[in-house]
Amino acid sequence: VQWVDVDALWFHRPWRVDERTKAMVHANIRAVADHAAQAGVDVLLITWVFHTADMHRLVAGLLPPGSEITSVQLHAGHEVWTRRYMGDPERGGGPLVHHEEGYTETHAVPVDHVVKTDGLTPIEVADAVALAIGGALARRADQGASLAQTGAMTTVAGRGTHSGQPSHISLTD
Repeated sequence: VQWVDVDALWFHRPWRVDERTKAMVHANIRAVADHAAQAGVDVLLITWVFHTADMHRLVAGLLPPGSEITSVQLHAGHEVWTRRYMGDPERGGGPLVHHEEGYTETHAVPVDHVVKTDGLTPIEVADAVALAIGGALARRADQGASLAQTGAMTTVAGRGTHSGQPSHISLTD
């Protein structure tokens, strides 16, 4: 398993979002997924907050051909989400209107599995995600399909162990 966070693929200062920085992050996602597949990585986990289903489609379109996707979304309750938002020095104290819209939009993105994270340790969250992904992987293996998963905050890319096709997991928070 290899893990990469999309925010790390376009962490730059001063922060700006324009066509050039979007093209950069797209190229970075594509390169990481391609290199992981070439290296024989079984699973590449790519994490990012997917605010819309279009973001899922965007990342899926950057993965190697033949990838299958299963989504897992990490759900923080409203109180926990607000506490994290206000505690983030990059966002804290900012307008809660954007925060509320982001919370609502992110939780409305359709996914295959949801993991409610309130009160769970990181290890417990990882176990719940592994359980959701493991069940999907087992079903696909039984069908002789390539192994792949996608979640709401994370995307995974790698080489499927049965067909040689890349495997991907994507998760959103």
